[in-house]
Amino acid sequence: MSAKRALPNRRLQKETVIPAPREDVWQAWATNEGAATFFAPAANIRIELGGPYELFFEPDAPPGQQGTEGVRVLSYIPERMLSFEWNAPVEFRELRTQRTWVVLFLDDAPEGGTIVRLAHLGWRAGEEW
Repeated sequence: MSAKRALPNRRLQKETVIPAPREDVWQAWATNEGAATFFAPAANIRIELGGPYELFFEPDAPPGQQGTEGVRVLSYIPERMLSFEWNAPVEFRELRTQRTWVVLFLDDAPEGGTIVRLAHLGWRAGEEW
């Protein structure tokens, strides 16, 4: 199997309940201001097909080394689902141009709050992965 081919069974999955309304959780994931509250100190997020979903973990680093530069929104349903590309950290230069993807689902929790289901897919084979 080619090291560049995505393996369908390789994925990271997480589910949790956030004690906040779904609308607020969506804002945290889908806006620059929201992402800065929990994800990265700065962001360039524009929720539209092909829009940027860039998180700047090191905003003062040189361009190309700040975070998820160049990744894009793949799909979304407002306040329900968001998918976006992801790239490897800077220290994995040979993998940085190869994209994986993240899919996020938001649902109202029966006891209140929001169920967040996250899957990170697109991992490939090979020692570097």
